[in-house]
Amino acid sequence: MVKKNWFKKAVKEKPPYKMDWKKTPSIKTRRTKAIASRPKNWSLHKRRLSVARALQALANVTKDKTTKARAKRDAKYFYSLIKKKKR
Repeated sequence: MVKKNWFKKAVKEKPPYKMDWKKTPSIKTRRTKAIASRPKNWSLHKRRLSVARALQALANVTKDKTTKARAKRDAKYFYSLIKKKKR
């Protein structure tokens, strides 16, 4: 049985975005580069959601503990911003 990745369809249908996200820079630099990687003509909500999903996908597939923790933390940050705006 072939295991299917839940994010495979979404990745294939979207144009490739180079996030330039690395685990070594500061939190501010990582998050700034991540949000800047999405098209500027998208709404801020859509950009944040796209980045949060991409970082969550990275956290789910990586085997490096540091990358997993930092990507997960950054994804939670973007999800929290989205949640705050809905209230």
